[in-house]
Amino acid sequence: MSRNDQYQYMLSIAALVMSALAMIFAFMELRSSDRQYEANVWPYVDLDIIVSSDNFEIAASNKGMGPALIHEFRLLHDGEVVRVPSDLLERAGFSENTDLSLSSSTVTSTVMSTGERLTALRIQGAGTGTAISTILQELEIELCYCSINGACWTNLGEQQFRAEVAQCGSQSDNVEERLQLFSPDQEDSP
Repeated sequence: MSRNDQYQYMLSIAALVMSALAMIFAFMELRSSDRQYEANVWPYVDLDIIVSSDNFEIAASNKGMGPALIHEFRLLHDGEVVRVPSDLLERAGFSENTDLSLSSSTVTSTVMSTGERLTALRIQGAGTGTAISTILQELEIELCYCSINGACWTNLGEQQFRAEVAQCGSQSDNVEERLQLFSPDQEDSP
């Protein structure tokens, strides 16, 4: 092998090493931009429990950067699901009062936009908050939600904050069903 061939061989090796390094840096940049995109659409659903002597309210707020697809939202008292506000009052031993304002809304299967706040349950009336505060320690809220990219979080378990999960328990694996959340219903034309 001539000296000129050796130099060309060395330059070829150097070019290959540089190309490999460029590919590694490009891959790392791509992963970084993917993570940044994911972070830009991460929802963060925060739960607020507001109690005063005459008011009890549970609200969910999306304080994240992207929409939250709520798959599970349940209020439990001693492990049993509380379905309507009057059930919670009965469990608190509250005697019936004709001057009550009870309201609840469905949070499950809801898409919460960034900054949106949904009141899941509100009970207003003389002494209602005081009565419910006696069972507050026995109340638990189960929540599981996902981002538009399919990353999901739950507040279930031992964690203090939120934990990432593969998917929510009630979430469908059917991709077509999930895509229907993002496309408007189309009427069949004759």
